[in-house]
This record gives sequence, C-alpha cells and structure tokens, in this order.
Amino acid sequence: MEIALCHPAPDAFRYAPLLGCRLGYLDISWAIIQPEPDVFDFSYYDPIVAEAAQSGLTLTAMVSSQRGIRYFPDGHWIWENSRGMMPDPAAWSRFLAVVVERYRQVIRFWEVWSEPNCLDCNPMSYYDPLLYREFLALASRTIRGADPTAKVVLGGIWLNHLLQDYVEALLAGGEALQYFDILSWHFFLLAGHRKHLSFAVWKDPLSRLMDFFRKQLPQDYPIWITEFGLPTTADPADLLHTSTLGEILGLTEEEQADWFSQFAEIAEREWDIGVLVWLMLADTETSAEAEHFSSNLGLLRADRTEKPVAARIAQLQARQRARRTGKEIAQGP
Repeated sequence: MEIALCHPAPDAFRYAPLLGCRLGYLDISWAIIQPEPDVFDFSYYDPIVAEAAQSGLTLTAMVSSQRGIRYFPDGHWIWENSRGMMPDPAAWSRFLAVVVERYRQVIRFWEVWSEPNCLDCNPMSYYDPLLYREFLALASRTIRGADPTAKVVLGGIWLNHLLQDYVEALLAGGEALQYFDILSWHFFLLAGHRKHLSFAVWKDPLSRLMDFFRKQLPQDYPIWITEFGLPTTADPADLLHTSTLGEILGLTEEEQADWFSQFAEIAEREWDIGVLVWLMLADTETSAEAEHFSSNLGLLRADRTEKPVAARIAQLQARQRARRTGKEIAQGP
C-alpha cells in the first residue's frame, strides 16, 4: 500500500520524499481555475503542480468546486440549478478537457468530486446517486478523451455515512464500472468515548464494508482510500472532549501511531488497498486550542515536529521500496 500526502500543498509535496512517498493528492477547484465562464487562471495551481514534479511525485487530483473549505453557493455560474445543483454539462466538460491536457504529465489519476454520499459536500447527489453517475460518466469521457492513459477514480465514498443501498444504486449492478478505473472511500475515526476508539472495535465493521464493496466489483478491482484521518489530543480521558457536533478531538499520539500500524497491516494483507491518502500533513492548532477533530489530523504537530505516526509511515514506504526492488531483481533486465 502506497501512502500519498495531501494538505497543504505544496508543503505536503516537499515533505513527501522525506517519508519515501512517491504519490501526492491535490484538490483542484474548478472555481479557482475558472472564476468566470471565459476566464482560465492557472496562477495558483501551476506552481503547486511544478513543486510536485520537482519532488518526483505522481499526483491524483480531486476535481471539485471547492475553494478552501468553502463551496460556491446555489446560483454560481457553474451550476445548472434546475437539476439539483448538477454542474452545467458543457461547462464541466470544457473545464476538464483544458485542465487534464495542461497537467497530464504530472496528474495521472483524476478523482471525480468528493463524497457523493455526503450532504455537506454534494447536495446534488446526496439524495439521488443517479445524478452523480451521470456527472461521473460525462467526466470520464472527457478525461479519457483528453488523456487516454489517465485513470478515473470514483469520488470517495464516505464510510462515516454509508448506506449500502446508495452504493448499489450508484454502481447499478456493474453498469457504472465503465466510468471509473478505481473505487475509493474515505474514513475518519469518529467516536465519543475511548471504548469505541480501538482498532479492534473497527476492524470487523470495516472488513464487512470491504466485503460488500468487493461483491460489487470484478475480481482484483483497484480500491483506494483517498481521505484518511486519525485525530489526536493530549488528553487521554475516558470521555473525550467534543465540539458542539459531538465529534472527538482524538487519540493520544502513541495511539494514533498504533492505530495506523494495525489498520495498514489489515488494509494491505486482507483488503488489498492500493493507495491511502493521509489527509493533513500537520495539525492546524495545538491540542489545547483545537475545537474540532480536523484540527489535529496531522502526522506533524502544529510546530512541524513529527508525531510517532510519521516514522510508521516511513517504515511502511521503506517496505514498499524493498518489495519493488525485489520484483525488479526477480524480473531481471
């Protein structure tokens, strides 16, 4: 299993080689690149993609309408609002064709939107997976038309709010497989009490979900985890600190490292996960200041010193390098 680093770019891309990572993950905001219908502005993304290339990384890009954590509201020009916030098809195709052609040398994988089953991320498809499937089909044709060697990644299914009926309707008995090459899912450790935090509690439910996904897919179909997060806190109290939404602030740093190691072992050995994207390079706040789990998802602390999990990731990547080298030697010149 390969590890890819994500936010914030390009800092994460500069750090990735220190851990032995060969992959990066980049959010591509439609609204940043095309703020107006006839304006394409690459001044924000060109340096970031160049930094990834300089670091020797291959990128996966998740294309969306995000700008930071803000979404453009109903009424923005990119939406065809008569169709439940479905993007205008002609504009969507034009945008993708231009962007894929520009970055095809570095971005080899294209994830189409994020979490179609999440209301906050995708009101267009939360209630109707067929809208997302139509959106995905159009994106797939455009991406492959602009770069026949590119791979299309299904917008990560958010496991924290997964209804199996939703996935079954989205995949339509295998019909939708023609539109993507890799299935992906997202997972963040959320619990309100320490007894619900251990990996042992999560292993069987996650394994059942993986079995469910495998039943929907052909044998050996690639599955990635394109957003992953284990929040930390300095407080090991039984009842964890919560925000108003009831989301935890996290594990201790040692628990985070152990949780990841156990998860990575099962993800490789039993689930055959090809890539895991560690969402945040560094914490955005100290544990004392944090009020939401997303503040402490980093493999680095807010002062940029390494948490124990950074060494675990480096060890995993070193094993990957050894396996690749072994295969190259076995295959010969």
